[in-house]
Order: sequence, then structure tokens, then C-alpha cells
Amino acid sequence: MERDEWVRHCSSVSRLLRQIREQSVLPFTPEEESHFQECMDANELGIAFDLLCWKFEKMGGPISQPIYDLIADAGSRMECFPGDWERLKTFIR
Repeated sequence: MERDEWVRHCSSVSRLLRQIREQSVLPFTPEEESHFQECMDANELGIAFDLLCWKFEKMGGPISQPIYDLIADAGSRMECFPGDWERLKTFIR
């Protein structure tokens, strides 16, 4: 992947992750919020993605279908293992 293409890719994934965070009802602790922001600022998108998935799973949902679709899109774009987000399907309401 060329550098410009990589930058566009990272920007689009970053927007998706921020959109998930903003549109979801995840009650992050101040420490979790800080960790998420630090990951995003450092372009550690995989860690930020894992944190979102972990928090949804820890809470037991609910996840709206549109939010789940954003999670699946972000995970696919990052080429994560599908099981990372597919386990959240049970929380869709």
C-alpha cells in the first residue's frame, strides 16, 4: 500500500472508530476514555477497536444494528479476525 493510500485508510478507520464511540452509549470510565483517546492520537487503531469491542462485551450490549455495522466495517478494514466483532451479534437490539 502506498503511503498516501495508507494515510487515507487510517483516516477512514479512525473516523469509523470515533463515530462508534460518539454514537454508542458506552459509559467509559475516565481512565477508559483517556486510554481510547491516547490510542486514537497515537494511531493505535487496533487497540482502540479492541477497547470498544471489550466494553460492549463487558456491558452485555445493547448494540444497535447500525453501530454493529460500523464495528464490522472497521474490523474488516483493519483485517481483524471476524470473531473479534461477530461475538457481539448477540447484543444487537
